[in-house]
Amino acid sequence: MNPGAGYKVGKALKTGGGLRAYQDLVLGSRSLGFLLLYELVMLCSQWVPGALGLFLRKLLYPLLLGACGGGCLFGRGVGLRHPRKIFLGRGVVVDDHALLDAKGEGNRGLFLGDGVFIGRNAIVYTKGGDIELAPGVNVSHNCELFSSNLLTIGQGTFIAAYAYLLSGGEYDLDSAVPLAQQSGTHSRGPTRIGQNVWIAAHCVVADGAQMGDHAVLGAGSVLLGEVPAAHLAAGAPARVIRPLDRGA
Repeated sequence: MNPGAGYKVGKALKTGGGLRAYQDLVLGSRSLGFLLLYELVMLCSQWVPGALGLFLRKLLYPLLLGACGGGCLFGRGVGLRHPRKIFLGRGVVVDDHALLDAKGEGNRGLFLGDGVFIGRNAIVYTKGGDIELAPGVNVSHNCELFSSNLLTIGQGTFIAAYAYLLSGGEYDLDSAVPLAQQSGTHSRGPTRIGQNVWIAAHCVVADGAQMGDHAVLGAGSVLLGEVPAAHLAAGAPARVIRPLDRGA
């Protein structure tokens, strides 16, 4: 089993590869030119407050990204890792102190459609996987979205505060390899969330779970399986409670 990303970075640091480890962890590129551009953009704009900061980030952050549509806004302290694999549509808003991280080898990265909102302190990151957010997805503050496989979220879906959605992240509990050194990339399959879904606060949507269009997951639920379209589920583990008129 391959060691995880953090283990590899730590190993590089111990062998004197601090700069290389930084480039692998943050940039996904060994290019000196891209390193200098990244450092300049962050130095000049990442922590600048107020309207001036918004203007500078709107102007400079797209220089780092794989694609960025018009009208995107980035709050103060927004972090970008492996930015060449981050693709934004038009009018995307990333609020203060959020992190977008597309790390991995051979993955496509993060794809945020038009009008996606990423709330304050939210973390959207991959570890060799991909995340696709359709237009109009709203991710509230302090949420975490992770993928080492594929996580897709349909148009207009709302994810309330402190929710955790993941695709992958499975570990071998019986292995002699310490958990911190395992890759954590095993998966039961893609995690797919439909259109116009509501995932309430403090929910966990586990690896391989599915939610159909217009479904609702009640607050504090842990979803391990599937919620059919236009149904309400709740509980830990979540159980389907009743059908809904949403989307009818």
